[in-house]
Amino acid sequence: EYQKWYKLYQEEQFDVVLTNIDNLINLYSGDDIVSKYELLKANTLGKVNGLEAYKKGLENVADNYPNSEEGKNAREILEKQIPSLEKLDFVTVDTKNWKILYAIPYNDTKTGKQIDEAIKKFLSVENFEKLTTSFDKYDKTESFVVIHGIKSEAYANDVAGVLRDDKKYKISNPAVIISDENYKVVQIKKNIKSYLAPKTP
Repeated sequence: EYQKWYKLYQEEQFDVVLTNIDNLINLYSGDDIVSKYELLKANTLGKVNGLEAYKKGLENVADNYPNSEEGKNAREILEKQIPSLEKLDFVTVDTKNWKILYAIPYNDTKTGKQIDEAIKKFLSVENFEKLTTSFDKYDKTESFVVIHGIKSEAYANDVAGVLRDDKKYKISNPAVIISDENYKVVQIKKNIKSYLAPKTP
């Protein structure tokens, strides 16, 4: 049964996992398997709510199951990985890897589809750079339609402009231009709002 839930986690069915995980933890209360479910819960919360939630979940596993393998793993992650993840911050280095994001409401498949189709139409005509797209979950309320593989910020701005202004595509959702490095930070810390906040000199 644990494998079943772990597979759902791997398939990014995070809301399904979170809806059921507390019942599973109560159901198996006292069994060794509980520490596994608790660690799965910590990982899932991290994917949905970001680094702070992940850290809290790991502390819970490390404190409540200190002798289990999961408890020891959690303690190790807390000591070795979390500090460096907490230090992650946005970089302003000019990188050769950019993305364009379109935020859509989490369950709004209609808008997602429209944007994706417009992008695919654009790529079929303009795709010198071999760009690709994906749907990425962000948090409980939002997902992103992402264009990957753009080599410069200027080109990303051009593409976003064409997708916005050209009658063939007409994507009215605001485009977020972000480097690959900063996108990783946004997904780990769930801090797209601070990325978009106006930079004060």
